[in-house]
Amino acid sequence: MLTLLALGEPYIQGQLSYLDDAVSWAGRYGLKVIIDLHGAPGSQNGFDNSGHRVDRPTWHTEKDAVARTNTIIKTLASKFANDPNVVPIIAPLNEPAGFYDEIMNTVKQYWLDSYQSVRYPYGDSRQVNQNGSRWMYARD
Repeated sequence: MLTLLALGEPYIQGQLSYLDDAVSWAGRYGLKVIIDLHGAPGSQNGFDNSGHRVDRPTWHTEKDAVARTNTIIKTLASKFANDPNVVPIIAPLNEPAGFYDEIMNTVKQYWLDSYQSVRYPYGDSRQVNQNGSRWMYARD
């Protein structure tokens, strides 16, 4: 079970079983699921849609926040690696505060790192989209 919650963070645990159910139901009925990470530790934008309303986001400055976020994406990519026809898209971070230069620099590197996590979820050179079915924001 994925438990990367730090003390004081406002995120609710237990949601993974609901995502599993949604992916299962989508597969059963021929639907697709886009997994889009809306809430990153420390907030990627400071808005309520990140799960943590703050005056200024701290995702990019907290010691382990970016690494924890990539670990979450790695876990999800690995979990759904064998379901590319149901989960064709994994978006690694929703609406980061790109209007702050210092955040955008971190986001650019995170997107490169998380791309590898989504594209190669097995931890080796095997790609998930050998048939071209999984892509993120930009198609391969």
